[in-house]
Amino acid sequence: MKQVGKIGNLVVKNYTRENLIVHKTKAVKAPAELVWKIVSNHAIFSKWMPMVSNVDTNDAFADNDGNGCQRVCTFGKDKIKETVIHIEENKIFGYSAEDTAMFKNHLAVVKITGVGYSHSFIEYFVFFKPLGMKGFMMKYIMLPRVLKKALKNLSKLVA
Repeated sequence: MKQVGKIGNLVVKNYTRENLIVHKTKAVKAPAELVWKIVSNHAIFSKWMPMVSNVDTNDAFADNDGNGCQRVCTFGKDKIKETVIHIEENKIFGYSAEDTAMFKNHLAVVKITGVGYSHSFIEYFVFFKPLGMKGFMMKYIMLPRVLKKALKNLSKLVA
C-alpha cells in the first residue's frame, strides 16, 4: 500500500517505518463520542474484534490519558501483547503490538471522525512487516477480512 505521514496528531514514522498494510473504513449512525466509548474500552474489545476471545489489561504503566496501558489479547492459543501509544479523545486510538513470528514493527490506529451530531466515519489503519507464510496470509487474507468484520460488529454495538 502506501506510506502515511500523520493520522490526527500521531506521526506514524515515530512508531513504525512500515507501509500501510490494511485500511478499512465504515460509516456508522452514532456520534463520535459513543464510538469512542466502545473503541477505547479494553473490556469489550473482544465483543467487536473477531477472533479475540479475551483481553487482560495492565494500567500500571499508563499515564493519566491512558497512553502506556498494556493489554494482552488472546487469539485461540496465541496471545499478543499490545501497548496504547497515542490517544486523542473521541478521535484517535493508536496501539502497537510486540513482534511475533508473524509480524514486526506493528502499529494500528483507529480514527473516528464525527459527521454532524449523530453519525461518524471510522477508519482502521494497520502497519507492520509480515514475516513468513503466516505473515503473508495475515496481510493478504486474514487481516482485511477481520477488520471488515470488526467494523461491522462495532457499527452494531453503537446502533
